[in-house]
Amino acid sequence: MLLRIFEYIFITSGILFSILLIIHKTYISKLNNNMIKSDYVAGLVVLLSIYVLTAVITGIIVPVWYKKALMLFFAILPFIIGKIATYEKEKIYTGIQIISIVISTVFVLIFG
Repeated sequence: MLLRIFEYIFITSGILFSILLIIHKTYISKLNNNMIKSDYVAGLVVLLSIYVLTAVITGIIVPVWYKKALMLFFAILPFIIGKIATYEKEKIYTGIQIISIVISTVFVLIFG
């Protein structure tokens, strides 16, 4: 039961994070109001934290070893992508990050 709760939180936070990241890249980053931008980015950080924490917790309590390894990999994947990203190719790496989050939520939906 506890595993299902964390899986649902993970799926919800992953979908929300992907949608909000797309909105940020298409609309929010073009605004001139820095206060709205900073508040929005703070919200993204909170959502990313929830995504990572639920991935780690789910990775710890899931009984099957390959699911455990994949969940822990999904937990650190946004940071790996962020580390290799460059400012010149920011849109490409943002797309890769969105795709990886969608793949992780689909994995949990199918194999969860």
